[in-house]
Amino acid sequence: MIRGLAANEHTALASDVSSVRLLITGGEAIDPENFCWHQRTFGRGIAPFINYSGGTEASGGLVSSVIVKPIPPGGFNTASPSIAVDVVDSEGRPLVDSIANWRCSSRSSG
Repeated sequence: MIRGLAANEHTALASDVSSVRLLITGGEAIDPENFCWHQRTFGRGIAPFINYSGGTEASGGLVSSVIVKPIPPGGFNTASPSIAVDVVDSEGRPLVDSIANWRCSSRSSG
């Protein structure tokens, strides 16, 4: 949805968007460019954008964000409730502050 709004900005902003308080999107994570577009224009710098992603086809998102912590453009700031997720390298070693693979380290209740 957000990519469509950004690609059609004039139409997306033609109506009153002042009631938009928060936008949550599921499925594929939104790229930083469109994330920042939402924050700057559609979200007017006050409406957070939350990516909810990973595993939505089977059980629900593995990672998400909460609005009480900074949300990195196109990224996440927490695991979803009851989910234990690690970021690991190709050998399965845990990483911090890196872009790599996700691994569920416990069973999901979903």
